[in-house]
Amino acid sequence: MLCLISSLVILNVGMSYFPFVWMAVGVIVIYKAKHEKNSELSNLTKVLCILTGLSACILAFYMPSFRMPELSILLSGISIVFFALLEFRPLLLPSSIPIIVAIASRTLRPNLASLVAPLVDLTFKAVSIILSLFIDIQSSGHTLIFPSREGAIMRIGIDTSCSGIWSLGAFTIAMFLVLITFPYIFRKWAVFFSLGFLGTYFLNIVRVTSVCLVGYYTGSYEYVSLSHTHIGWILFTIWMIIFWYFFISMILKEKRARKLDKERENDHNRAINRKG
Repeated sequence: MLCLISSLVILNVGMSYFPFVWMAVGVIVIYKAKHEKNSELSNLTKVLCILTGLSACILAFYMPSFRMPELSILLSGISIVFFALLEFRPLLLPSSIPIIVAIASRTLRPNLASLVAPLVDLTFKAVSIILSLFIDIQSSGHTLIFPSREGAIMRIGIDTSCSGIWSLGAFTIAMFLVLITFPYIFRKWAVFFSLGFLGTYFLNIVRVTSVCLVGYYTGSYEYVSLSHTHIGWILFTIWMIIFWYFFISMILKEKRARKLDKERENDHNRAINRKG
């Protein structure tokens, strides 16, 4: 996490949701290290894991650029090699998640515009409706046109980066990591996933609307660009803290209930054995 946070400045990558994925991975790794029993790896499994990690490291350096996805692949590959050598079986799967996410990101990016076009349309319509309640706006394609309070004409485009696909992807990966860690909540995951998914997308609507309002009140593209870079991760962080607080509280509550039920069952069985 420290390497990724520092790379936001060193690599000049701007806003990225990869740190959120790594944050979820880090929490899962710590939990598994503390709560799951370890078992030795077979020699074949160890060799395959080490080769996979080394291949990921090599791939990171041979990709066209070296930015956040490539750094994620490199760190993830190092983690896999490290945990394979130490034979920490429970930590291998979560450590491989950043590689999967980074490669998927790089693979989908060239065709992302066409894949998320419906989401861009939906975002544009939602933001237009909200802004029209307060501002006299016009549109051209996916560009919102409106006068600022200072009289300057603002033109703000809604494109792929405004669709919410990255925050939705980060949330989906985090949910997947939670499911492989707490499989006994699988029957309830659909409800929480739906609520979290809708909440994340709604938050993106709030983000894009807020960026437009900054343009309306300041009439400055510099402030619009600044808000576009920072409002997203601030809102997403707050939302994730709130959502996961209630989600983990539910998990702990269910875990306590399962433990209590098991203790009652054991007491009942002991009572029956005594009578026998």
